[in-house]
Amino acid sequence: MGSDFAKFDRPQMLHTGFRALQKYRDTTGSYPLPGDSAAAESVVTLAKEIDADLDSNSQKIIGQLASGSSGCLSPMCALLGGIVGQEVSERIY
Repeated sequence: MGSDFAKFDRPQMLHTGFRALQKYRDTTGSYPLPGDSAAAESVVTLAKEIDADLDSNSQKIIGQLASGSSGCLSPMCALLGGIVGQEVSERIY
């Protein structure tokens, strides 16, 4: 997989987003729930405190990152749970 040089600043912006998420988790004790726009806005505010030069597109992406930070991918969980359960049962019997 190649790099997308049109989005050269994306890794730094995502790093800022993850730092803001960690700061939010440290203060509240959990990540924002999916669809909680107030919590996502709090994460964006924390990200702006970390990096004052965030543009509106970066703020939107960090808000989306915050909204999905505690979500669960049910199909992926079901697939991995089925594989792990099968492997465990083969080893027991």
